[in-house]
Amino acid sequence: MAIVEYYPATERYVLAHIYDQITSKDDHSPDHVLIEYITKTSNVKSIHIDVPLQLPKTILNILKGQSTEVDHHEELRWMKNFYSQEVSTKKLSRSLSPYTERVAELYWKNKLDEKFILDHAGGANKAPLMFRAMYLNHLLPKYKMYEFYPKVSVWQIGRAYKVAKSVLRSYAHSVYGQESREQILTQLEKHMKLFSYDVEKRKMLKDINAFNAFVGALTGVYHHNKLIHTKDLSLPKATAWPHVPLEKKL
Repeated sequence: MAIVEYYPATERYVLAHIYDQITSKDDHSPDHVLIEYITKTSNVKSIHIDVPLQLPKTILNILKGQSTEVDHHEELRWMKNFYSQEVSTKKLSRSLSPYTERVAELYWKNKLDEKFILDHAGGANKAPLMFRAMYLNHLLPKYKMYEFYPKVSVWQIGRAYKVAKSVLRSYAHSVYGQESREQILTQLEKHMKLFSYDVEKRKMLKDINAFNAFVGALTGVYHHNKLIHTKDLSLPKATAWPHVPLEKKL
């Protein structure tokens, strides 16, 4: 978990703290330790989390006792049409996985000047984290919690501050990632008026999860400044809408 603070008097953004490696404490689970950190933080404007907060449509339908037929639901029809177009234009042999996929991840795949492969909301990588996030969201009703995609936010914010595309593409790389993250932070510190303590900077360079937590907090700053893509009105109304920063400077 990362906390970014804004000081209007100096127009400076400060990465105040990164809570990394959150574990059990005094018989309290890591989840309750995390909740304690959040509730002790003053003036929280938003929480941005890099996992889904909404189930895939088919699973929602099952829970509501509704039909799971693709043609009966707008979101499922949208995804079916998306794959039909991909198959016809790119000669791909992929098909819809209605119980793991959502519209949002497919929508952002080709929407920007970079292509992104985003994990299925209900896939093996995300499903356990999704259920945990929904649980935490339920326990924190007073806080505004939103989804975001780390790699998409890094791309949008990095491009706004003229970070090289090759650096942005490799920020999570197991070998070159640390060097790329350092270049991104240097650029933000120089042009965004971002300040980070050395101990927090070392965490971000060493651990991609700490860096992604910082990116989530920064996405929250973009949200607070109304610099988030508005929902495409052509999408089904109930579609989840993770926050994606505009390619603009703060």
